[in-house]
Amino acid sequence: SRPAMPLAVPLRERVLRLLAGAGLAPEEALASMTNASLMSIGLVMVELAFREAGGGSRLSSRFERLKKAAAENPSFANADPVTRAAFARMRTLDLSQNFAGSVSTFLMGLEARLRASR
Repeated sequence: SRPAMPLAVPLRERVLRLLAGAGLAPEEALASMTNASLMSIGLVMVELAFREAGGGSRLSSRFERLKKAAAENPSFANADPVTRAAFARMRTLDLSQNFAGSVSTFLMGLEARLRASR
């Protein structure tokens, strides 16, 4: 297949205009928008790549194994007490929450950049 022709995209232009209006240089706005897109695509690809045949998540299965080891293995608790405490407090690995947390962290970083550029 051949690459699609580059097109003017009104939504892209609107987002870039808003980011530039908030204080980012046009190239910083484009880089930020590209980073947000790549982050979203990457998280979706990771979730799809780690799907089990039955539809479950290998990432969630690994999380559960680590959580069990942290709770039941005394040497784990002695060597990694903060990890053990974190697993004890986190009920499950929720990829939706992980995605939301990643987006939130990205936006906080973008807001910090905007404040610093003023």
